[in-house]
Amino acid sequence: MSTHRGSFFMMIVLAAFIVCLGAQACQATPINNDEEGLVCFREAKRLLASIGVEIPREILLKVRPREEVQVQYISAGGRSIMVGGYYQPYGPEEIWIIAGQERIDATGDMAHELAHAWQSTYAPPQDRTIREGFATWCEYKVLMLLGARQKAAYLLTLDDEDYGKGLKLFLGVEAKSGLKGVLEYAKTATKP
Repeated sequence: MSTHRGSFFMMIVLAAFIVCLGAQACQATPINNDEEGLVCFREAKRLLASIGVEIPREILLKVRPREEVQVQYISAGGRSIMVGGYYQPYGPEEIWIIAGQERIDATGDMAHELAHAWQSTYAPPQDRTIREGFATWCEYKVLMLLGARQKAAYLLTLDDEDYGKGLKLFLGVEAKSGLKGVLEYAKTATKP
């Protein structure tokens, strides 16, 4: 009987370890190429879908060195700020993510950029605070779902008009109207 209990206990410990490894898949080591990034990309899409932000199509993922992402971002009309990634809506539709980031950070960046892909499907042209606020809210929600509370909390310290104030705007909408209210606001609002 005690051997049976010991075996059963070991099976539970092993099962818990395997579940923990799965949860850590997008947290431990850095991503350095497209293949490594795809695991986290799929996880970001799955977690976004769980909160109602579904992207109904395949989008090409490119994991590249910081300098290459920055040059591509600026040449596509982006501001010359340091980014973790960016969404290119056409020619072809792609998400560029900086290589070498920890998987949890890359997954958050992927969620942010996937939110922009969702907006390109469901939202009208929007003020930058709405556009970046919603994407940062999606990043925040995914980080929270992954258990990265400190990384999510850091987003709350951003005080710029677009990312920080936009995130707080969407958290306020969520507190008042829930997830459905956030999605409706993200689909219809053009200005804060």
